[in-house]
Amino acid sequence: MVLLIIDDDEDDIQSFKDAVDRIDSDIKVYSAEGGEKGIELLKSGIHPDYVFLDINMPGMNGKDVLTKIKANPAWNNIQIFMNSTTFNPKEIQEYRKIGCNGFVVKAGGPKQLEKDIRLIINSR
Repeated sequence: MVLLIIDDDEDDIQSFKDAVDRIDSDIKVYSAEGGEKGIELLKSGIHPDYVFLDINMPGMNGKDVLTKIKANPAWNNIQIFMNSTTFNPKEIQEYRKIGCNGFVVKAGGPKQLEKDIRLIINSR
């Protein structure tokens, strides 16, 4: 299994990697600091099963990245989960229309993050 985390915050990336490692150290995790780097990584040929995508990033934000991923037929089957500290119902509806598969709230702490990731990858 291959996961990609796209986030502009190094601490959030590390928390995500730590949570995945506690779940299964055999899961390959790639990371990209920012939307542009995330798209570059996908263009380089990695094909993750899941992308965990921060919404609020400078430059190319999460909505822009989600739209680009879903517009590319080669990437269209990637499961995408948006990450943020908060969500409002209108945003959730908008991201789902674009093709987002779900949401992970960052503010829940490390145990909640691990629980959310475990639930997502075990539901496959």
